[in-house]
Amino acid sequence: INGRENNIEKAASIIQELAEGDEIVTVGNSAGGYMAVVTGILIGARRCICASPQFDILLYDDHNILINKYCNQLPYKRYLDI
Repeated sequence: INGRENNIEKAASIIQELAEGDEIVTVGNSAGGYMAVVTGILIGARRCICASPQFDILLYDDHNILINKYCNQLPYKRYLDI
């Protein structure tokens, strides 16, 4: 997906398109758990399963160059603390 699209909405759209007609369950842990929930909500997943998700990404802003780079830019900002 990274090679085709560069934001959450577009990535979710690709997943939804590829899974059309199928029941979708998103799964992840840590940052992947966070993404399982965000993507699951956007695509209307039947279930979102996550273990130890990081729901407030801003807690890690001192340690992550990409978070610092994108935290004040839309459309990224609305997903940083779900």
